[in-house]
Amino acid sequence: MKISRFMALALGGLFILTGTTAVSAADLQKEFFGFEWGAPVGDYPELKRLYAKDKIAFYTAPSRAYSVDDVPISRVVYGFADDKLFAIYMDIDSVESFNHLKNYIQDKYGDPKQSYSAKERQLVLKWKKGAIRLKLKNRETDQKMKLALYYSPISRTLNEVNVDNHQEQSIPVSYTHLRAHETNDLISYAVFCLK
Repeated sequence: MKISRFMALALGGLFILTGTTAVSAADLQKEFFGFEWGAPVGDYPELKRLYAKDKIAFYTAPSRAYSVDDVPISRVVYGFADDKLFAIYMDIDSVESFNHLKNYIQDKYGDPKQSYSAKERQLVLKWKKGAIRLKLKNRETDQKMKLALYYSPISRTLNEVNVDNHQEQSIPVSYTHLRAHETNDLISYAVFCLK
């Protein structure tokens, strides 16, 4: 039994995360970065709220460091709808990292569906694996790039375009700035608008 589990992990495609933590493609259906899909935000006391509107809220864990297949991820944002984890957004810092992740995901999940918005000048690559949908986005105008994972049982009930717009407004200018405000009773986040 242990040999077949080892083979499943070896062949299932691994996302390599902080240090020695690894998640197989099968485990991706349950959790990512140690965060279980559908879990309430209260299960993760290290999370800091960035933005909330209506039933959607976005959080970050500023003390954590992340990487996917040895590509460092500078910022990860967790999306909750009705207090349940439904999305994870990862900023990508360079075109080289974007291309590396594209090839890595393509090797694991096959060719993506592609779309291009001429108006936004944005390329979106999409994969679906079980209950998880992955989107790799590159907006040419400002080189904003991100990898987004969505848990379909929750995300399909939301308008993802609006969710993405909320998430993009939620990212603090810097973690140093965010941490400085954490000590105050009134937290004022500096956000940037991507439009």
